Amino acid sequence: MRAYVSLGSNLGDSRTQVKTALERIASLPGVTEFKASRYFQTTPVSKIPQGDYINAACAFVTTYSPEELLSKLQEIETSLGKVAKAKDAPRKIDLDILFYGTAYRDKEELCIPHPKWKERLFVLAPLLDLTETITFPIDKNGHMETLDLVELLKSFPNRHGEHVFALN
Repeated sequence: MRAYVSLGSNLGDSRTQVKTALERIASLPGVTEFKASRYFQTTPVSKIPQGDYINAACAFVTTYSPEELLSKLQEIETSLGKVAKAKDAPRKIDLDILFYGTAYRDKEELCIPHPKWKERLFVLAPLLDLTETITFPIDKNGHMETLDLVELLKSFPNRHGEHVFALN
């Protein structure tokens, strides 16, 4: 199944944190056809004062179930020093499953597609590096939607005043 994951960090050496997380995801035994976006420097979407983030995204084919993939990503986060923090607080590393094929999950521990992906420029810009269109489930009944990410970015309302700069 094809999965898309968003990565972000704004504590410590953020670029190295994201690079290491990408390398560890790519090296998982259940991951093939790995592709990563460029890195982006982004302003935080938070009322908590904090520094800019380094964000990226990756896409790959995986044999892991969504729950197994979440567990593998959480292991990577822990190994890179992630600790529980308040919502929107600065992070050493944050890995979020955006999409997992046609899978739909609406559980406290796992929501797929990620519920706020369309509202975050720091997700959309890296995602556009990987694909121009995305097809994803919109409910548990298997209804699907396809969006043109170029058009979505053109009409992006930017309610949070985000700034995004490609770094490489």
